[in-house]
Amino acid sequence: MHSFFVSPQAMSGQSFMLDPKDASHVSGPLRLVVGDRILVNDGSGQRALCELTKVDKKQVRVAVTERLVVPTKGFTVTLFQGLIKGSRMDLVIEKATELGVDAIVPISTERTVVKGDSTKFGKKVERWQRLAEEAAKQSRRADIPVIRPVMTLALACGAQSDLGLDKIIVPWEEESVSGEPMAPPLFAGSADIGLFIGPEGGFAEQEIDLLKDAGATTVSLGPTILRAETAAITSLALVMSHATAARAV
Repeated sequence: MHSFFVSPQAMSGQSFMLDPKDASHVSGPLRLVVGDRILVNDGSGQRALCELTKVDKKQVRVAVTERLVVPTKGFTVTLFQGLIKGSRMDLVIEKATELGVDAIVPISTERTVVKGDSTKFGKKVERWQRLAEEAAKQSRRADIPVIRPVMTLALACGAQSDLGLDKIIVPWEEESVSGEPMAPPLFAGSADIGLFIGPEGGFAEQEIDLLKDAGATTVSLGPTILRAETAAITSLALVMSHATAARAV
């Protein structure tokens, strides 16, 4: 079943229009017709089963047939991703969304190849937000992760307290394999988790010191060196699995 997003205001009614940008997609490639059912979400976790009552290239109207209860995972995860080149960053945004991340903060670090301030990356952040929305539709999420403006690692370490994070995890290639394991006990009692992933080349040692000063725990992902995008996807999958398991104990 196809999934779409509307504003919370639209979602409050029993009948409403889909966003105009979705109309041509519904009537064109998806070939949906009046009477077909879709999932509609308000982007913040509310969901409804809806029936199409009007379909054309410019307008699609739906009627709510059932309000659905969306289970919550009981914790939040913010991914602080070191900027990486080209399509690799797009891949991280897409897969992190599919895995259930709540927010993504692109960060500029000492070894970041792609340089620039928040002004330079403004358009990219907007595009990443659109990628996140499309990935949320594809994965049938009821919400869309927030893509925050690009910031330096130092600012991100300061922002973690404003975000209320109570657990900060940093996979680091210099951490010994026998170091702190990425396992459920590490996440016991944690409601808001921050995951920091370095760019190509990883974090510099002084950056790890900065993260540790902010309360981070460094962990090993094994004996091999992972590319930045692989580390992000692998780590996020582990965090989601272990944080969920920690709540089941």
